Amino acid sequence: MKKKKTDLLVDALILGLVLAIALYFILRCLSGFLQSREYFNVKYIRSNDDTIDLSYLKGRNIFSLDLEKQAKGLRAAYPAYNSIRLTRYPPNGVIAEFKKRAPLAYIKLARYFLVGEEAVLFDGALKGTDAALPVITGLESKMLGAKPGMRYNIKELNLALELIRRVNNTVELKNYKISRINVSSADKMSFFIPNNVEIKIGDNDIAGKVKLLTPLLAHVGRGFSNVKYIDLRFKEPVIKYLDD
Repeated sequence: MKKKKTDLLVDALILGLVLAIALYFILRCLSGFLQSREYFNVKYIRSNDDTIDLSYLKGRNIFSLDLEKQAKGLRAAYPAYNSIRLTRYPPNGVIAEFKKRAPLAYIKLARYFLVGEEAVLFDGALKGTDAALPVITGLESKMLGAKPGMRYNIKELNLALELIRRVNNTVELKNYKISRINVSSADKMSFFIPNNVEIKIGDNDIAGKVKLLTPLLAHVGRGFSNVKYIDLRFKEPVIKYLDD
């Protein structure tokens, strides 16, 4: 009885192996067939961004195209997009989906770069709604040779981006947009709001200091236009007026 069970198991394994090999060759033949037929050559491309030319894909077989490799190349060529996805649409189409990075600020280096949540640099013009974004200064010596597509993980840049996020997410500060952030020295980091008022904030407890700023500005009230700077780096905040 035991021998019979063993024989049945061996027969099942052999049958499974034969079927697997047969399936492999069938799929391989099918793949070769699909890749050799002009019927499956790309004739149209549907994209949600017409500014990127994908016409070089036309005429190529959709089953022989390595779409992930193509998407990776596009991400390297167009760093302003944080997501690029290409999918087959048989029998002869490709669908392209592009998602742009959301800019948080400009960085002033040898020239201006946009930077988003992931600290990746990309190009953009100082016009339209982007012209109102904060400008981060003081990073020239820390970001030498900067190019679009580069990602930086440096303390000063991370602090500036955290500050922008905190201020943007504080409803009470919606009328106090940041115009510039100076991070030439992390412990002396400061930023500027309307009327060129400087807020000295330093490099620790950014969340707590942004929270503290709200009642301080409310306290200043109508005298805001006469404020030179507010220093939040000490236990007791300091307000310096222009006529002091």
